[in-house]
Amino acid sequence: MPDPSWHIQLDTPKIDEILRRFIGSLSGILEEKNDSPAWEPTSDDDDDIPEDSDGIIDHIRSLRIPSLSSRFVDEPPMTIYRLGTFSEQPNLKLRVENLFNGKDTFLVNASGTGKTRLLYEGLCMHWGFYFTSAIDSMRLGFEDLDGAIKKLGRRGEFNTVFSPTSNPEATKHNLRLAHRQFSTILLVRLLVFKAFLTAAAAASCQSDKHKEIWLKLQLVFPFPGMRLPFTELSKHIESRDIGDHVIDDAISEVLSEICASRDTHGQRLFIALDEANVASHSLNRAFMDNEGNCYPVLKAILRIWTGHLKNYPFTFVVAGTEIPSHLFNDDLEWGEWRWSSDTGGFDDKASQRDYIRQFLPSILESSDEGQTLIDRIWLWLRGRCVQNSSSTLP
Repeated sequence: MPDPSWHIQLDTPKIDEILRRFIGSLSGILEEKNDSPAWEPTSDDDDDIPEDSDGIIDHIRSLRIPSLSSRFVDEPPMTIYRLGTFSEQPNLKLRVENLFNGKDTFLVNASGTGKTRLLYEGLCMHWGFYFTSAIDSMRLGFEDLDGAIKKLGRRGEFNTVFSPTSNPEATKHNLRLAHRQFSTILLVRLLVFKAFLTAAAAASCQSDKHKEIWLKLQLVFPFPGMRLPFTELSKHIESRDIGDHVIDDAISEVLSEICASRDTHGQRLFIALDEANVASHSLNRAFMDNEGNCYPVLKAILRIWTGHLKNYPFTFVVAGTEIPSHLFNDDLEWGEWRWSSDTGGFDDKASQRDYIRQFLPSILESSDEGQTLIDRIWLWLRGRCVQNSSSTLP
């Protein structure tokens, strides 16, 4: 049983104050009253469009591609275009269900094969948390994990390089620092999620879209009027002079409350960790096992989080372009995890053509140039998802 004194030591009235402001900004979003702006070509893009190509701009506008302009991103964020629609397409829904099937999974495939979109779609169908070890050019995702890894490596008391002759106490100290850092990240996400569930339960419209909205909040999607509480909560918790057990007790109690809530009771929740290849090569000599083998921060993070979540219905999906399998070859600890590369792709010319056509104005699609473009996309980008979606806009 967690010690309830954590409420005093973490000053939960202050936490509640932060979360009340967050809940207050959610009502219009949860009831889908706020219409998010659509992406618009910039003046630079206009220069690339022939003056005699009437309807191209109108066609782009009709696609209603989400806009991330408030995050200083000019490119169209195609990784979230028509987000949540895989559930409407049997073959894509099956691929997501195979990945989010309740078994801890390492998903490894090349860049541009659709790993991130599968994580997004899985979290539109299931409650869960999206973390990323690195923020890409679209600036999608909160920078808590990415920032924590960098912050940990910069701490003066943290040893970034160990050898078999290193002091065992120094290795334990590194683990304690990592435990505090990554446990705090998990606690903040849990507190915000619990507040979101409270707001969702009170909304007049009980929508299946609430999972998608929760995902978008974690992607730092620019909802009008939204003030995300992640940073403020993190700073508050980090400012408290407390022992690690206080964070651990808080995590345990909040987890129990989340799993008992109406929206999540009896359901499996997911931790999606993206860009794990970055974490698998970060601080890769800063942690050492009993045999003197060094391992990177990715393994430390997974051990810390699985330690907190082992008694709760959580499943991990860890995705990246490279995750060294030798780091996870201990059957006693990792034997239940599975490895997958099943991201799918456009292996059928007709299905790829159908997908591409939605992005082409009719005047381009019916032209010889348009047909040549479609044929070249098949030759150049066969099987790849990100490039297909980003290369077709005029």
